[in-house]
Amino acid sequence: MDRDELQSMTVAQLKILLEENSLSKSGKKSDLIDRLLENSFSLDEEEDFLILEEEDFDDEDGLSAEETDETDVVFGTGPITQPSMIKFMHQYPDSVLKFLLRRNLDGRPLPGEFEKIYDQWQQRGLMRGRLKRHLLKMMEWEEIPDTPIHELVGQIRNRILDLRLEQD
Repeated sequence: MDRDELQSMTVAQLKILLEENSLSKSGKKSDLIDRLLENSFSLDEEEDFLILEEEDFDDEDGLSAEETDETDVVFGTGPITQPSMIKFMHQYPDSVLKFLLRRNLDGRPLPGEFEKIYDQWQQRGLMRGRLKRHLLKMMEWEEIPDTPIHELVGQIRNRILDLRLEQD
């Protein structure tokens, strides 16, 4: 990413990148951007968007070893990190699809209270585009298929299981 792309991000999004790269989150927006650029932060899409890596599914500690309760998408209150987003996708594929498609599993629109929750997640740093890219990459899809949502959830769960078995 260059300065212009970083400039277009919110301070909250910049702080997430700083946190993911173990850099200080203090200062004005221009300071945050300078710090990211000076430290050649990691945002290599080929690397950062891999869904399963060996350390992600260590038998002893799994993804939870890389995050705190505050970063948990569903139950946390702090900024959402890359590992917590991946954990969310693996634990709650139904919620991922509802968040992305804004539909219930039966295809009906979501109740209004869900939008409030999703707005909070987005304010904490959950980005629909990034989540969708992770899902498409994991599933090896070009786009999310036009299939009933409950069937997509089953396909995602099967893929997660297959990927875990491949790791063993």
